[in-house]
Amino acid sequence: MNLFKTFLGPKMSSRILIHSSYETFYEYVPREILPKEYGGTYPFSITEIRDDGYRIMVEERNWFLEQGRIFAELEDKKKDESFKDIFGCKGTFRKIEID
Repeated sequence: MNLFKTFLGPKMSSRILIHSSYETFYEYVPREILPKEYGGTYPFSITEIRDDGYRIMVEERNWFLEQGRIFAELEDKKKDESFKDIFGCKGTFRKIEID
């Protein structure tokens, strides 16, 4: 894992934690959200969670298929619009009074 972390930036590598025991893991992840197999108190087992997730995906199959058809039509955007046309002039304008 240390070899892998050398390829990441300092911010990302600081987010990856390796625990030597469940006790140190529980300091970061509350037992209430962990299934029983990992020493948690969540009322469902890993198998029940997996089966429920699969059931939901099968029930919502059409929604997932529809999401795969959604995309941005970038070709329809006007190609002749420049940055200045879209956002205007950059800067602050003040009236200069000359005596």
